[in-house]
Amino acid sequence: MRVECIIKLGGSAVTAKGVLETEKLDEIRKFAEFLRLQITDDRRFIVVHGAGSFGHFQAKEYGVAQGYHGNQDHVRSDRVKMGFCKTRVSVTKLNHIIVNELVCQGVNAVGISPCGSWVTDDGSVVQSDIDSIKDLLLEGYQPVMHGDCVLDRCKGCTILSGDTVIEQQHSKHMMLLEVF
Repeated sequence: MRVECIIKLGGSAVTAKGVLETEKLDEIRKFAEFLRLQITDDRRFIVVHGAGSFGHFQAKEYGVAQGYHGNQDHVRSDRVKMGFCKTRVSVTKLNHIIVNELVCQGVNAVGISPCGSWVTDDGSVVQSDIDSIKDLLLEGYQPVMHGDCVLDRCKGCTILSGDTVIEQQHSKHMMLLEVF
């Protein structure tokens, strides 16, 4: 089994980016059909999708990317933490929608959220759980990841972009190809 490439589904490709939590179900279904036809017993892909209209609104409204450490205003800190939670609820909804469509097409898709296993330090990844992705691939599962809220050693929390997830996967799996 080899990982053929990392596929990035841009947020605007799978959501109506300007309309809160609105997926493009037809586009997601087309992608699910396409991926099903590409997967073989010895060929897998890593899928990473953007958030689009799922998560961006909440993250911006609550200032999640800036974090809360160094802020003496406890109300502000609590607000950012609530934004972290609301952003995660939103991005995991989209991940569920995409994974569900893949499963409906017969793909052994498993949604993987970086929150809880990835950590950054002032925005730079210092901890990631790449081994669990490798294990899933070896067992015949199709990992579907996304940008997410993560803990940050400097800021308390931040946003880990889908592009950063791809960069980490690319370096660890030594991919030759990324498809956007």
